[in-house]
Amino acid sequence: MERVPVYKPTLPSFDKLEKYIRDIDKSHVYTNRGHLVRGLEERLAEHLGVSASQVVMCANATLGLEGALETSTVLEEWACPSWTFAATPLSLMRSRSSFYFCDVQLDWRAKMADEFGVANFLVDVLPFGSSSRFEHYPIGMQRVVVDAAASFDSIEKFNQGDLDIPVSMVASLHATKSLPGAEGGFFWSNDSDWVERFRRWIAFGFNGDRSSVQIGTNAKMHEYSAALVHASLDSWNTDRAEWIDLAGWAHKVSKEYGFESLPAHVNGFASPYWIISGEKEKIKQIVKLMENMNVETRKWWGEGCHNMPAFKEIRRENLNNTVEISETSIGLPFFRGMSEAQQNQIEKAFDLLN
Repeated sequence: MERVPVYKPTLPSFDKLEKYIRDIDKSHVYTNRGHLVRGLEERLAEHLGVSASQVVMCANATLGLEGALETSTVLEEWACPSWTFAATPLSLMRSRSSFYFCDVQLDWRAKMADEFGVANFLVDVLPFGSSSRFEHYPIGMQRVVVDAAASFDSIEKFNQGDLDIPVSMVASLHATKSLPGAEGGFFWSNDSDWVERFRRWIAFGFNGDRSSVQIGTNAKMHEYSAALVHASLDSWNTDRAEWIDLAGWAHKVSKEYGFESLPAHVNGFASPYWIISGEKEKIKQIVKLMENMNVETRKWWGEGCHNMPAFKEIRRENLNNTVEISETSIGLPFFRGMSEAQQNQIEKAFDLLN
């Protein structure tokens, strides 16, 4: 049996890319806020339902998170869930931000109030394509950075509510995401000063000339990355329908065998992941059965970031839910273009469950 990988990125074909590549060749502009990058900010702003002046493209979402934190002006301690991808706390460390690990609720979202009290400064992770929750931020919270890496679909025309605190959000356009580029990301904020600080940060701290006025780096998106994302946006409606159709199959299979599905799938959002939750022993069994059927599985977030050597010195609260979730969930193959034979291979593994 051919091995079924846990993911298989699909980027736009050259036919879809060609007009954008020819545009670059004609303009001889390759980076430094070329018109493809600026046009992408306008298209993504329309998707979000915000002004284009609030959106900034960047080289990738990890750098976007680092820049959002670096330019937040926060000197106090952030709360960050341990149940996230390593890029989240690494961005805090690289931006020299003070933080501690907080636990998550059973829906996998960061606890906004924990044993240390209300988190005044929160890195709010939207797990695996979940939607934003701006309207639920409690009184007392002062600033939020949202890691919305895989949530392109669920943040469409997102409800900002009556936000009276500065919030920024970063999403990924990596090849593995539902809206793929080879690499890339974008930053949004409701705070115009934060947007301008971030825009300077991705360009060496320059402020319209070649003099650095703040700490910065080179995290600009170039025109070729923008071309890929434009081509993906051109076919977004078709690609989204394929994601949703595949999610319907995954949710049906999960439910049939007594597993819970991702909230993103249940709520009808396109997410590039299939993650099931169930009893600890049942998860162990399905992992073994999948391996016997030559089907790859993956613990996308491992055992929680607090278990990684890089973060051993980071203070943490009680992480009971994080530990439980890490032991009772697993990622299964999920990608556009999955064949009927590959789906059958996965279902046969489920059929062998006791």
